[in-house]
Amino acid sequence: MTAEPKVEESRAPAIWSIYKEWDEAGPARGSGSGAEYVLYSDSHANGSSGLWGPVSLFSVLPGNPEGSLGPIIIARIMNPDPKKDPAGPVRLPSPSTGLLLEDEMAALLSLQTGARIRTGGHYRVFGAQFDPLGTPNEYGHRAPAWVGPRSGERPRILPCSIDLHQATGILTMLTGLDGLAATTLVRAASRVRDALWIADTDTDLAWQLLISALETAASHWWKKPRSVEVVRTADPELAQILVDQGGDAFLKKVAPSLQHLKGTARFRAFVAEFTPQPFDLRPEPPGQIEWDNLETIFNRIYELRSQGLHGGEPFPQPLGNPPLLNREIRRREPEGYMGPPSREPLSPLPNDAVPLERIPASLLSGEYRDTWTADDAPMYLNTFSRLVREVLITWAKDAVRRGGAGRRIAG
Repeated sequence: MTAEPKVEESRAPAIWSIYKEWDEAGPARGSGSGAEYVLYSDSHANGSSGLWGPVSLFSVLPGNPEGSLGPIIIARIMNPDPKKDPAGPVRLPSPSTGLLLEDEMAALLSLQTGARIRTGGHYRVFGAQFDPLGTPNEYGHRAPAWVGPRSGERPRILPCSIDLHQATGILTMLTGLDGLAATTLVRAASRVRDALWIADTDTDLAWQLLISALETAASHWWKKPRSVEVVRTADPELAQILVDQGGDAFLKKVAPSLQHLKGTARFRAFVAEFTPQPFDLRPEPPGQIEWDNLETIFNRIYELRSQGLHGGEPFPQPLGNPPLLNREIRRREPEGYMGPPSREPLSPLPNDAVPLERIPASLLSGEYRDTWTADDAPMYLNTFSRLVREVLITWAKDAVRRGGAGRRIAG
């Protein structure tokens, strides 16, 4: 068996390292070296973060027309060492994440907010050799390309309004992790952000990337599961059959031959451990997922992922649909009605604009002569992306509370 590569603390994410350097510099830290970066999205940003450590975030007002990509945030990152090159033109991605400093931050902001966010690079630099107000410098700047939904369609992942003061919470959390856990969080965040970015052009790949984000964190959290635990977690029915055939000793003897189930075991255990609380604002019951059954739903999605990854089977078509809103399902008759929505005026409710969490059963008759069940299409991609983000953030908060390593505690 090939040994898993070890990621040293010295190869932690660049954004984590710059915060650590800032803290270690103390009163002697410099403030004259750095750069400003443009972050692009189809969402909107409000306010500013103020100065928290080496990073400040400012909204670009008034924002973009609905459905279009544009600059929404200016991120100023200052270097704690004024003698260092201020994010100068020639830089290399972090060896631990494969991302540049500013793109690590953009991915983390995507994880925190659920918005599609990418950087176009720096456009202004600060330093002793530059103008005190900063020198324009767009060397290598490139606005990212994004293909949104078709004309008249709602995005698969709904845009949002970003509170920049709250958005920096993810950076606070990152600094409470050790270097290995921070690397894992940034890697997972990158997969989440990429899934959000391509959701309207390749929904199947978006599903795969979101599941990969959970697997990334799960592999760090449960580094070396014992063989018997793997079988019991990944396939409880198989484990019971083996016990029935020859007792626990037989299970222990056979389990080492079933280590191909390790990935499944990690995924299931990770989701079960960090299942988030129900959303504060939810749609009417026909559009709600069964929260008590969430672990089973995640397992079903993982099965669909495996069928797609190893057999090329597409995800059920309804999983790629844009989400309906609660007010839209309120205009229909009870579950099972397939006629046109009611046109009668509705009294407004606080959750009218809340997206449905799952596809109503009445809408699961396929446009491609197939019919899907609730088990085949348990939720919208919009819902799953939010759940994935909540699971990852719950794990990271737990890791900080336990000292920053983010590892599973046995027993």
